Amino acid sequence: MRFSLSIFLNFYLASFADCCPFAGLSAVAPSHLLLLSSLFLSSRPEATMKPTSPRTLKNVTNCIEAGQSTRQIASTFGLGKSTVGDIRKRLFTDLPKVKSGRKPKLSDRDKRAAVSIVLRGKAKSAVEAAKILNEDLPNKVCAETVRRALRAADLVARKKKKKPFLSVAYRRNRLRWAV
Repeated sequence: MRFSLSIFLNFYLASFADCCPFAGLSAVAPSHLLLLSSLFLSSRPEATMKPTSPRTLKNVTNCIEAGQSTRQIASTFGLGKSTVGDIRKRLFTDLPKVKSGRKPKLSDRDKRAAVSIVLRGKAKSAVEAAKILNEDLPNKVCAETVRRALRAADLVARKKKKKPFLSVAYRRNRLRWAV
């Protein structure tokens, strides 16, 4: 049974007047009215959303199957992103998630080429490898991008340990001394 707010408040004021004959509308504190109205509004049944038409549902499913993003589909058909997301979740449980974010500057092949350049000794650092890669790539990459690719391949830069220079004559003398 649904009542409007004004009917409910009139009923409350009438029952309050029965208890206290000298009380009228002015005797009800505004905080009581606010409390009653919030109770009344919170107890209302939730508004139901209008259902999505079968035609729109079919168009949305076709777009999902085509690989469009939720945001693109929502803007195309004037639906909410949550609505499209709910349709995707309900109908396509086995569908892989659409990869979001920026496209990588280095493909897997480019990453392997960077590792190869360093391992073959053509470049001693990521900066040199980036310069070599930029000669062949259409998109320029910075040294930090190459460095990340090298780290992913477990190639980590470190300083060479300093060793004293041992000439052939010096090594021969040391060997003679040890024997």
